[in-house]
Amino acid sequence: TVTVAVLFILFLIFSFCVFKKYFSGVKSKAKAEKNFIKKLRQIGCKSLAEKYESSRRNFNENDGKEVTIFSRDELHLSGRLFIAENGEARKSVIFFHSENNSSAIDFSAEFKMYRKMNYNILLPDQRAHGISEGKYSTMGIMESFDLVSWCRWLEMCFGTESEIVVHGISMGAFAAIAAAANSEMPQNVKYIIADSAYPLIRDFISAKAKSELSFLAKPVSGFLNIFYKNHTGFDTRDFSLYTVCKSVKIPVLFIHPEKDKLSPLANIESLVKRIPVKSELITIKKAPHATCFVKDEKLCAVEIKKFIGEA
Repeated sequence: TVTVAVLFILFLIFSFCVFKKYFSGVKSKAKAEKNFIKKLRQIGCKSLAEKYESSRRNFNENDGKEVTIFSRDELHLSGRLFIAENGEARKSVIFFHSENNSSAIDFSAEFKMYRKMNYNILLPDQRAHGISEGKYSTMGIMESFDLVSWCRWLEMCFGTESEIVVHGISMGAFAAIAAAANSEMPQNVKYIIADSAYPLIRDFISAKAKSELSFLAKPVSGFLNIFYKNHTGFDTRDFSLYTVCKSVKIPVLFIHPEKDKLSPLANIESLVKRIPVKSELITIKKAPHATCFVKDEKLCAVEIKKFIGEA
């Protein structure tokens, strides 16, 4: 009995450590970058890792102006704003990065494309990431409300006649689609680009645990939901993009890995069919989760420009 109790306590501690790893975010952007590149190399994507490193070297995040807003739950959220090189533009893009990462690594390649199109570019740090406040990520739920706040802030900066594109990756894509269904989203948000989205937080976390924890994934996943609920107030089983997408009023371009192990393509195909406004899907071959643009920059750039009317 004592042995069983000790083993259970050890398993509980292990599960909480996994929870912290998945939901605590990453305050150090250098650490986020290092972990991301290391993971790409571990899964055999050496050339992809080198592309990210090359893009990152050519991108200096400190060139932007630090900006701040308050979230609806009174967290201090930070970001960096890059005014268009040819002067203040009438079009802006918001980059919403993935879990445990930063816009500097997620969007260093996309940054160049939007820069050439003369867009103002906003790179927020998600809650619990970078220098934004927050102890835990909610994997897209509260982040969707944060995104609405950032869009309203951009609208105040550049006016109601300006146009906004939201470009999200993974958690950022989940938040973008959820925000597009929010009635408080400003009307000048014209397009959503959703790279490697996932419709259900529960399924995404379970797939991630399975890829990293093998046979321990199933029992750990149950505890992850308990910890998530206790620390964020949400249940990973409750919030579904399949439900909220019916209220989406902004055109969405989905960019997705053809064989995404964390978010199966079939789920995204089902999501596309449920969105009542214009929605398109392009697939990228041999791209790991959340790497589509860097994997096939030429195709992604052509499709994005065509979708947002910049072709």
